[in-house]
Parts: sequence; C-alpha cells; structure tokens
Amino acid sequence: MAAAATRIIAQHGGITVVDGGRPVAGVVLEIAGLMSDLPLEEINRRLEDAKAKAAELGVSEGIDPFMTLSFMSLPVIPTLRLTTRGLVRV
Repeated sequence: MAAAATRIIAQHGGITVVDGGRPVAGVVLEIAGLMSDLPLEEINRRLEDAKAKAAELGVSEGIDPFMTLSFMSLPVIPTLRLTTRGLVRV
C-alpha cells in the first residue's frame, strides 16, 4: 500500500497496480488527479492493461477493482462507507 500511495503521489493522481513494492501497471490522471488529456482510446488501453494485471495478481474475474474502490469512497453508498475518517458501518 505504501508503494502504491507513493506512486500515486509521484504521478499526481491516477491508478496504479503494484506487485512486491514495484509498480507494474497504471494510468496517470494528471488533471486534478482524476482526468487526463490523452485520447480516450489510449486511456482505455492503459486502464484495461491495469485491470488485466490486477486480475493476474488475484482480483476475481468480472470485478473492476478501480471502479469498486471509487464507489466505496462515496459516503452515499448504504451500509458500508469508506471515507476520509475511515470505514463507517451504517
């Protein structure tokens, strides 16, 4: 987790996949840490590569780990919420 966080900080936002402390895939999102000015096709290719690498590392087939984490951080999700204050069970 520390290696992933360090990588995200260094690239000013985005998505990263880390294996053994080493980044192995990712998407740089340089605009506010959420968007990129690269063409959609290129961002999609990088995102699909990152999802494939995550699957190789054990993420269950059919699960998009990046979308899952994005939605878990929304405090409007019922029952389980991941916020800046930590995990909140409602």
